[in-house]
Amino acid sequence: MNIPHYFSPVVKIAAWAMFAISVVALAIGIAAAAGAVLPLNINPAQGTLLIFSSSLAAVLTLALATIHYRITDTHIRLNVFFVDVLSGRIRLDNVLNVVKKQDKLYISYLWKGEDPVIAQIAVKPKYFDKIKNAITSANPKVRYYDETEDSSGDQ
Repeated sequence: MNIPHYFSPVVKIAAWAMFAISVVALAIGIAAAAGAVLPLNINPAQGTLLIFSSSLAAVLTLALATIHYRITDTHIRLNVFFVDVLSGRIRLDNVLNVVKKQDKLYISYLWKGEDPVIAQIAVKPKYFDKIKNAITSANPKVRYYDETEDSSGDQ
């Protein structure tokens, strides 16, 4: 099951702007490298450098767009393209709790020792139940806490 990572609207707008600018810069770089006379006074060597840098920016933006959680039968993965950046750190049999608190979802799991690690799963609230169900079905020992139901507003 793949679930998209949540990014704020500001990050999404910045990423799309970066992608658009890199595509325009790539086109200008290709034209300059091909020897076209441009009003920007870019020579072919600068065009080649522009091709390289704008291609790199476009790939980085696409990598940002592909970040997603993948829940397998054994692990929770955080993938960029097809690579798990957590390197199999979160095994489902090591997950202890799933906690929903203030429109955020957290998990606690064991990794390298006895003290649990607490991590936020950054997804939209509409995916909370889907993630909770996937984790608890793979590991029935996982406890779920919805702390938004318990809060009465008292401080």
